[in-house]
Amino acid sequence: MEDTFRQAFIQIVQGKKPLSSLDQLFSNSQSLSETDKDIILDTIWYIESTFQDDLNTEYRTKLASIVKYIFSKKIIDIKQFKTRLEVSLLAATGLVDEKIFNRRLVRINTSMLYKQQKYNLLREENEGYAKLICELAQHCDPEYIAETESALNERANSLLEQIKMLIGYFHLDPNRVLDLILDVFVVNVREHHEFFLRLLEISPWRPEPPQIPNGINDDRSFMWENDLGNPSCAQLLGTKYQRYEGDDMIPNVFESLYEVSALLIHRGLVSVGDLHPHIMIDEITEEMEWKNLLEVQHRHELGLACALLSIGDLYHARYYIYQLPHIHPEIAHKVCEILHISIEPIYAPIAPNILGSRKSPTFTGSWYHRWSDSISMFNTIDELILEEGRELLNLVSPFFNDDIILFTKILRLALRHLTISRSTPNIHQVETAWLDIIRSVILPSISMCETNPGVITDFWDVLCHYPYEIRYGIYGEWKSESYNLHPVLRDLKTNIIRKARGIMKRITDDNYRQKGREISKLATGNPAIVYSIALDQVQRYPNMITPVVEACRYLSDFAYDVLSYLMLEILASDKPRIKDDGINMVDWLQNISLFCGQICRKYEPIDLRSILQYVINQLQLDNDVDLCVISQLITNLSGIELSVIPSESDVLLMSGFDTLRKTRLYNINLNKNVRRSSARLSKTIIDTGFLTPLAFYIAQMCQKIPFPVSDENNILSISTSSDLKQLGAKLDTVRNTYVQYMEFLTLNVDMKDHHRMIPDIIELCNKYVVQPEYTFMLLRPKLNYLIKSQYDTTMDVDNDNIIWQPALRDVIEQVQHIHPPHVWNGISPEFYTTFWQLALYDLQFPAQEYQKAISETRGLLKFAEEKKRPQDIKKYTAILNALEDEYRQHPEHISRVRQRLMKEKDHWFSGQFSNRQDIITQFWQYCLFPRLIISADNAVFCAKFIEVMHEIGTANFSTLTLYDRVFADQAQPLTFTCTEAEARNYGRFLQTCLKSLSVLHKDSNAYEERGKGRGIPGFQMKWSALNRQPSSIAETDLLQYEDFRRVYYKWHSKLLKAFEQGLLAIEYISVRNTIIVLSEIVQYFPAIETMGKKVESFVKNIADNEKRSDIKVLALSYLGKLKSMKKSWIPYKQFQTPKQQTPSNSSNSVATQNDSVLKNATSSVQQNKATIQPDRPSTPQPYRINSLSNVRDDHQSPRATARTNSPRRQIHPLPDKPMEIRNPMDVRNQLREKEREKERDRERERMKDKKVDIHNEREKDKIIKKMEHEREREIKKFDHHEREKLGRDVRERNKIPEMPPRGGEIEKKDVRKPSKERQPGDERMKRMDHHPRGKDRELRDRDERMKEKERKEREERREDKERREEKREDKRDKGKEKERDRSRETERERERNRDEDRERGREREVERDRHRNGRRHIDDVSRRGQMRDERERLLVPGKKRDRTDRDRDEEPDSKKRLIERERIMERIQPEVLAPASRPPIKINRTVHHLSDLLVPDGHYNPGISKKPGGGDKRRRNY
Repeated sequence: MEDTFRQAFIQIVQGKKPLSSLDQLFSNSQSLSETDKDIILDTIWYIESTFQDDLNTEYRTKLASIVKYIFSKKIIDIKQFKTRLEVSLLAATGLVDEKIFNRRLVRINTSMLYKQQKYNLLREENEGYAKLICELAQHCDPEYIAETESALNERANSLLEQIKMLIGYFHLDPNRVLDLILDVFVVNVREHHEFFLRLLEISPWRPEPPQIPNGINDDRSFMWENDLGNPSCAQLLGTKYQRYEGDDMIPNVFESLYEVSALLIHRGLVSVGDLHPHIMIDEITEEMEWKNLLEVQHRHELGLACALLSIGDLYHARYYIYQLPHIHPEIAHKVCEILHISIEPIYAPIAPNILGSRKSPTFTGSWYHRWSDSISMFNTIDELILEEGRELLNLVSPFFNDDIILFTKILRLALRHLTISRSTPNIHQVETAWLDIIRSVILPSISMCETNPGVITDFWDVLCHYPYEIRYGIYGEWKSESYNLHPVLRDLKTNIIRKARGIMKRITDDNYRQKGREISKLATGNPAIVYSIALDQVQRYPNMITPVVEACRYLSDFAYDVLSYLMLEILASDKPRIKDDGINMVDWLQNISLFCGQICRKYEPIDLRSILQYVINQLQLDNDVDLCVISQLITNLSGIELSVIPSESDVLLMSGFDTLRKTRLYNINLNKNVRRSSARLSKTIIDTGFLTPLAFYIAQMCQKIPFPVSDENNILSISTSSDLKQLGAKLDTVRNTYVQYMEFLTLNVDMKDHHRMIPDIIELCNKYVVQPEYTFMLLRPKLNYLIKSQYDTTMDVDNDNIIWQPALRDVIEQVQHIHPPHVWNGISPEFYTTFWQLALYDLQFPAQEYQKAISETRGLLKFAEEKKRPQDIKKYTAILNALEDEYRQHPEHISRVRQRLMKEKDHWFSGQFSNRQDIITQFWQYCLFPRLIISADNAVFCAKFIEVMHEIGTANFSTLTLYDRVFADQAQPLTFTCTEAEARNYGRFLQTCLKSLSVLHKDSNAYEERGKGRGIPGFQMKWSALNRQPSSIAETDLLQYEDFRRVYYKWHSKLLKAFEQGLLAIEYISVRNTIIVLSEIVQYFPAIETMGKKVESFVKNIADNEKRSDIKVLALSYLGKLKSMKKSWIPYKQFQTPKQQTPSNSSNSVATQNDSVLKNATSSVQQNKATIQPDRPSTPQPYRINSLSNVRDDHQSPRATARTNSPRRQIHPLPDKPMEIRNPMDVRNQLREKEREKERDRERERMKDKKVDIHNEREKDKIIKKMEHEREREIKKFDHHEREKLGRDVRERNKIPEMPPRGGEIEKKDVRKPSKERQPGDERMKRMDHHPRGKDRELRDRDERMKEKERKEREERREDKERREEKREDKRDKGKEKERDRSRETERERERNRDEDRERGREREVERDRHRNGRRHIDDVSRRGQMRDERERLLVPGKKRDRTDRDRDEEPDSKKRLIERERIMERIQPEVLAPASRPPIKINRTVHHLSDLLVPDGHYNPGISKKPGGGDKRRRNY
């Protein structure tokens, strides 16, 4: 309505509408209420006052016409116009004459404001007021307290009649009478409140009955507008709030005034709206705290609110509570008492009744017997969490901790309500309501609970009904917003932060138990604040991880949950995760992930589901860096930690069964905490269903990393070697995490759960797009479990009808759909499934590792039996039995697997389209290479599997062709394309292959047994036209032993060529990977002396000239390994024994030649002569078919074939054939003699250089000692302060001059041979401590700089120590100032006592002498007393203690006695002793100077006084 009037009037004034438009608005003017009339007048006044500056004559005329129109319609009378509108507007309308109206207005104001009403003062009599007071006092007698209702009414009516008579007879002012009644009421409010209330209710001062609404209106501005009351009574009552100020009032007068006001408001005699303007206080200051603000500015509102609550009037108390800026503790206490009574009907059924009958709560803080009339009772819990109950709970926060019993009741009701509502349809509404109460009421009150674990436990029981997502949201709001809701919470937060930082500064590995208790006590109600500071310290300092983890042992489950949220909050922050090098993680992420793993392992209440969900979410966002969290979880909770560079023993242990790996590799069985925590992690993964998603997300990440694309147009984002390095490091980390996770699933997850949760291979490869190598790693435990469960059928080796495992039939059918059809032209699905299903455990038996584990476990068992520990005995007995069972079953298992492979080998490559090249190609591409780069045990498995395939004689499989592909064709490109970990795994694969082949190379019997065997087709040389294996293999078609040695030499030369290309490359990846692969195979390559020297020269060149530090470190490490293997190198002639070239190619000639070579090798010289070929044949060699047709060559012509058959053509640095030597022994002796002579020359040069270096070092040491001695002499001349000023000048003056270079360096350098003329052995024969001549000066300068730096550090440390000593001295002086004052006062008191004692003693002595000898003169006695007093004065310490005395407090007693004795002797010297032969030495006040005088070196020695003639000269004179 107000907007309608305003818009209509403004449009008429502005001329937009005519005046006649008001006819429609006031068509029914009779229906307008008084409120509408007030709105019309206010609107007109608002328009005039708002547009007063812009209200021109035309606007004013139109506004006046509106007023005339309203007056003409008789909508508002002229009296209301004159009361509400301005005079100028009324004059414009013609309703009044402005001059006459103003004159009359002045007269009225003068008579109202300045004229005194004299009739009351003249006619009122004091006797009437005295009589009134007497009447009121008579009715306040204590005998009326227990009267009945009827008697109370009769007495109130009687007093009212008396008051009326007094008012009429003595002409009393009724308002003053009411004021006196209120004053008496204030004094007797608690005893006689019912009487005075009844008196006022029946008196003329009563208002109409108030209309209190039944419900609570949400609009708080109009909640109390319907309250009625007597304005005069409210005004008189309000004036008392100012009149009662002062010290002359009775005690607690305002408390009684608040209670009277509350009763009058409650009974409807006074309205809150009428009273509130009289109690407002405006006296505030800017620097006033929140408590003082409440107690000063809002003290009356606070007092009235508490008084209303004490009588149970919550309805009117809310009016004053809403005027307060914050909830006061006293108000919260009153509301708690009301809540105790309100929730009794719903709490009684669930209340514990342990001690018998339970008493109902009462309103102990109320003296008003009708308090229960206004308190609402809650019959259901829904009423508590909705409407009025919710408002009551809000009025208590954050001071619920003041009433722990009520707090516990509310938490138990919440738990009960959430529990019973689980099966109801309104569960969501209930959870939402309680969630709002937790956020606004319970959590702020929890912050105030300093040490109450019982309440925290009840609250955690309630909070457990919500999932961790909601809980973490609550914690985030609690940490960031809840502490700003109330000033007391802000102060609490500041105090908690200060205390937590103080504790964290002092926590160490030694005191973590004590500090853990302190920090847990501090974090009982505020874990979010305390552990935010602790985690901040953990992120900064890694040495804080262990103390903080150990200090968390005293936390509650609620605090552990908050700690989990804080860890995830830090992990989810936007801080950078990778260092500037692009490879390594930042320190804070490493520290927090390590802390997360350790604390999850140590404390079971930590929720693992949220952490696992976080990792999965990050993987979905392609964030691979946070995989460190899951890696640390697996490492710490299960003990499974895969080494980046596994040792040989680690690889052997990987081939063992579960118990061996747990015991020896991961130490799981021997660690109780790890066993429990690993079971908890596996249970969490299974219960949450994260087993499969976590696996394929990590596998997908492994597949995405090699193909990074930018955001624009999907372009590859790799441009430099640094990008490749970062990419490789990232891929190695993710793949290592995947292997670690697979190992965890294998060792900790039950195979039944594993079989149930893992999908089939089709779903993994096609739906989740996981590559087969990662898929089979996940499926391998499942497949082994299926085979084991069907062992009676699948492992029956005697049944020849069963070829393939029945448990693998489904997998065999499914694998055909994961690769293109052409793959199965080379290999069969059965072979593919067998290869990926088997593991290293199926092929290798680590007998020695089993024996070590059994021996170690027996030792632990024996120790446990000696210590009589039943639990350890039981545990070690179980482990020992399991190890012995595995030790017995493992060889049997390998035998069964070998028999299974024997049955399957003839059917693996028997397809119609299978040929030798396709088999090798598909086998390498889809089986070997994808598996060998994953991990070290898979690399060893691939090499072992090739060996097993060769030994069992796999049909249509050429081992010779595969090894030729591995060593000749694939080495260099594969080395370049690998990451660092892949290169190590590839090197491990080559190492295992070379290890197996080296055994065949060294021993002909081993080759005949395992290499050739009985018709093994692996080393078959001749194949059919279709590259198919014939039904029977002739002896001549197999590779003979000498031919194998030549082929093995060829493979070594091919490897050398590949590694040479890698080492000479400029690309970072190529050089690094080549050195890594060489490091892995260093035991078996290079095995030839010439190859070793060549490799050494390449790597040494890299180590000398390479600027990239990581490659240089790798090169130096490899050189150290290579040096240790030099003694095993052999000449290439010994490595390879060439066959004699004969024109015949028959099998008989070949066999005869091999036998003659093996049987007739009588001496080394004859053998060398027999193997030497002519320099160049005069006639061309006859054409001969290459018997090694299985080894691929590049030359096709007969001449090229004959030339390439020579093994020397396989290596580039070697000539086609050796040189002709007529007398090899003489030449060899000459070369040796030259080498010895060169070595002697080099040794002489080294000795000369060493002598010069020794001489220079000695001279340099002499200079240093001399200058240091001079500097110490200078320092002793100055005291501490001058020493500090001159420290910098002295250090500059003491710089060591550079040593001159050695003479003759240029001439000596010219004597050295050029580098081209030096022998290859020179570098090898160098001493390790010998440096080139060009670097001598640089090394000297570096040593001098290091020593100069050490001297500066020593000076700084000494200066710091002096400064600390001075600070400690000042602090000690300040700390002992009060002690000195007390000592002075004590000395004065003692001096007074001694004086009194001396006087009394003197009197007694005089009296005694008088009796003994009356002839002695009194003066002699007095003189003797004076001498005794003088001795005592000298021997007793003085009253005033200077700084020297204070310094002696910290000195030894012996030194104190020495100095005190010297002081006494110096005092009494002029009076008692004879003068000294020389003038006395003046003792300085400083202790250091005194010590210098006593002892020559400036250090006090207590034992020096015992020596004869020792000490000070002055002391000897004494």
